Amino acid sequence: YMMWTLPQQPFHHNPAIGAAVTAGILALPVVVIFGARVRTFAFAAAGDVSHGNYDAAFTRLLRGRQLQSPSRLELNIWLFMRVSAVFLIVLALFHLFWLHFAIGVENISFDTIVQRWNDPNHPLLSLFWRAYDFLLLGFAFTHGSLGVNYVLRDYVHGELSKRVLQVALAGLWIALILIGMGGIFFFHGTFS
Repeated sequence: YMMWTLPQQPFHHNPAIGAAVTAGILALPVVVIFGARVRTFAFAAAGDVSHGNYDAAFTRLLRGRQLQSPSRLELNIWLFMRVSAVFLIVLALFHLFWLHFAIGVENISFDTIVQRWNDPNHPLLSLFWRAYDFLLLGFAFTHGSLGVNYVLRDYVHGELSKRVLQVALAGLWIALILIGMGGIFFFHGTFS
């Protein structure tokens, strides 16, 4: 899809340019990984970082991690982050497919969402869309909030500052979930 629609205007529908742009975008992860490897070897050759002994440093890191057994909560959060990432990918791809291909971006309006959530002819389908949107919202907010919590734990070193920011983050998460849930489940707009 990207190969045929990306270079429309400036390149006059040239499929070769579309293929090159698509290949370039898809190759970005390989370029980043290769660049990290080259950077690692360059630092190892210069002797700046542990004299290039990354295997020993990684082994020490793993041994240190094995001495501390993670709490059950940390294990559940770790598992939730992996499972929610998979669910988010599936939910977001279906959302993208449905809005961009089944409905069409040019046809999306306020009335489209109102009809999707309040269709009197299909009440179970309306309930499905509300639940689907809530799952997308809940997984995204929770996954993102837990990710920010990991960043806080890694980069904020003062215990009081860390706790204050974590409580603020939890409050923001609760507020956003309640606002989103209110909008999804209690909104009863009208058709125009």
